[in-house]
Amino acid sequence: MVHFRLEEEFGRSKPLGYEEALRAALLDSVRHYLVADAPVGALLSGGVDSSALVGLVSELHRGTIRTVTLAVDDPALDGSPLARIAAAQSRTNHLEAFLHASTSHAG
Repeated sequence: MVHFRLEEEFGRSKPLGYEEALRAALLDSVRHYLVADAPVGALLSGGVDSSALVGLVSELHRGTIRTVTLAVDDPALDGSPLARIAAAQSRTNHLEAFLHASTSHAG
């Protein structure tokens, strides 16, 4: 697995403040979406975007967070292993739905 390191890429070890501003803006946005009388849930693909948002939700939400992932039988397309890790780190109630890629094409 390849990890991106900001300090290696740009030669800096101290953040410039952008990271904190982005995090604050994302937290504020997530906080607004959590104002509801409905259960909290998310589609967790295992990618950076959905994993980060579920992580932010887990920081703000005190109740149960439900996540779902669509697992496929093609390892090149399957993000479920990473989604499982993100779900465990965020302590969600996680569900995996399995799809056979070879039998599920449109047309």
